[in-house]
Amino acid sequence: MELLGWLRELMARPSPTGREGEVQRFLVEALRGMGFDVILEPVLPGRPNLYAVRGRPGYLLATHVDTVPAWGCEGFTVEDGTAYGRGVADPKGQIAALLTALEGTEAPAFVALFVDEEKGGKGSEAFRDPWGMDLKGAVVLEPTELRICNLQFGSVEFEAEVGGEEMHGATYDGDKNAILRCSKLIQDLCELPFLGGSGITVGRIEGGRDPQVIPDSCKFTADIPVPPGVKVEEALDEVLATLDRYGAEYTLLSVDEPTETSPDSQVAQDLLRAATETLKRPVSFGVMSAWTDAANLSKKGMPTVVFGAGSLALCHTKRENIRLRELSALSEILIRFLEGRY
Repeated sequence: MELLGWLRELMARPSPTGREGEVQRFLVEALRGMGFDVILEPVLPGRPNLYAVRGRPGYLLATHVDTVPAWGCEGFTVEDGTAYGRGVADPKGQIAALLTALEGTEAPAFVALFVDEEKGGKGSEAFRDPWGMDLKGAVVLEPTELRICNLQFGSVEFEAEVGGEEMHGATYDGDKNAILRCSKLIQDLCELPFLGGSGITVGRIEGGRDPQVIPDSCKFTADIPVPPGVKVEEALDEVLATLDRYGAEYTLLSVDEPTETSPDSQVAQDLLRAATETLKRPVSFGVMSAWTDAANLSKKGMPTVVFGAGSLALCHTKRENIRLRELSALSEILIRFLEGRY
């Protein structure tokens, strides 16, 4: 099957987090048809990881099968060599390129397709090697615009509530206005020294009922990045100290440390050579600013890099899209990587 055919099949099976079962069953049959030994291993009820092996490979190729909800990005279309739709880049375009590569070579390969990446990361947290392979590292397929991301940001994600004092709106008391206090708190979070110029994301905010009433509560959810080289414990202390100064009540949703794999590691260098030879141009190293399954694989002691086609900035939006030409290039790189043709 050609790349676009694989992509159509994957897009025909919506897999928002929590509903990964159907697409995993499809992938089982697809990989068995390519000569793989395939295992479905339950992680959460009705939500299994997929592990597949052919021969005695040296590396793990991994990604996830779940997507974020549609959030207004409905349907699947292809126009002028670009595919549009929820999950077309994150992650189904990556999977389509991988399937095309696996079908295009008989080289040994070990594939892991995880559930739950877009929520709690339980899939990669549960990763194991059922066959006891001697793996030298892993490549996690995510949109990186064909840069090799050997670094990944950590993060502190939380929801918080800032209090105020309900009063008539015409008193204009900013010190009692929970929304204004919340805006000052968010600005202070943006200026935390460890960020080193990185921004933060406030994904949701709510408070107040009418301009004529000073609000006594404002809630928000934020994701604070932790750059590589910064200890997540120290970053967390600074975030919590800032919340405490405003008397905010908060709930931590996740705390993840940044990860780093040496650019001189064998997996990074082998992938670099494969990409450079395929693209006939220099390929750069970079930083993945989003959490990926690379974090859990790194915790298990596996040198891991993140690599793939498409733009991260477009993922999770109504404009999610990816160029088929870039996916084809990714597939060719993966074939060269698997075959060891550097």
